[in-house]
Amino acid sequence: MNIVSFNVTKKCNLYCEHCYRNSKEDVDISDELTTEEAKELFRDIKKSGFNMLKLSGGEPLMRSDIFELAKYAKDLGLFTALGSNGTLITENNIDEIKKYINSVAISIDSTDKNRHDAFRGYNGAFDETLRGIKLLRDNGIKFQINTTISKINLGEIHELLDFAEELGASSVHVLFLVMTGRGKNLDRVYLTKEEYTRAIKEVLEYESDLFIKPTCAPQSTVIAREMGLDPRVRKACIAGTNYCSVVYDGRVNICPYAEVEAGNLREESFYNIWKDSEVFNNLRNFENYKGRCRTCNFNEVCGGCRARAFANTGDYLEFDNYCSLGG
Repeated sequence: MNIVSFNVTKKCNLYCEHCYRNSKEDVDISDELTTEEAKELFRDIKKSGFNMLKLSGGEPLMRSDIFELAKYAKDLGLFTALGSNGTLITENNIDEIKKYINSVAISIDSTDKNRHDAFRGYNGAFDETLRGIKLLRDNGIKFQINTTISKINLGEIHELLDFAEELGASSVHVLFLVMTGRGKNLDRVYLTKEEYTRAIKEVLEYESDLFIKPTCAPQSTVIAREMGLDPRVRKACIAGTNYCSVVYDGRVNICPYAEVEAGNLREESFYNIWKDSEVFNNLRNFENYKGRCRTCNFNEVCGGCRARAFANTGDYLEFDNYCSLGG
């Protein structure tokens, strides 16, 4: 699967502590791509060989033309997903979601409503998210749960996975906090390398029919094999090879969590950026990587987290210092 994540807006009705886009409700949206610019992007995404488009934000349901865009993408033959906090899924828009969206990803960061609400910066977020999930489930719309692991919820990984099963999710993406956006100010909740590795193992050991994927944790592919488990993906970090991010103002980045710009849609087409950008071409050749990520025996299945390397060193090709592998 080749995937583009498009942050359609920087507006959001919540104020999450770890938001990688520093999104909030009261922001100027005059620099966001227009409807026609977004449609041109979608045509180029299809031309470039991508088959999945993730519409995220901010909160994508705050963009007035979101369903026009979703319909256009789906009509192009793109698998169209929506990344949402779930609070704005209502009876008023559930029919359009069902019509134009293939799958919805909903963020839940704790089974404790007060802890979730505090992390999301909005009292009542947990209950409103569950109401949105119920609407998805009642209307037969496929949804996954995204949960970001930090010291805040490190002790409830098993409970979060149980909860996702109880809710009827089709899959869970367990993300690991990257120091970007407002997350730069969360030193107090970053996992240590040892906690990170233990958390990956706990996720991998969880027995379920759900598709459960550690995300922003590329070492999980190797750890899974060492544990005699199916790593579920061929290569964990696919930034620049099968994945990239488009920001609301036209910047094309290597992933949503790394502000590494490969080009800008207002200067060049997505097709040309994806094909010819020096940044993307660097990511496609491990000889360009640095430190242990260049020499590692596992770089073809891991690759290190390019966002974490960039956050820690300012160089997206550097060694991912969360790595505990001996390769």
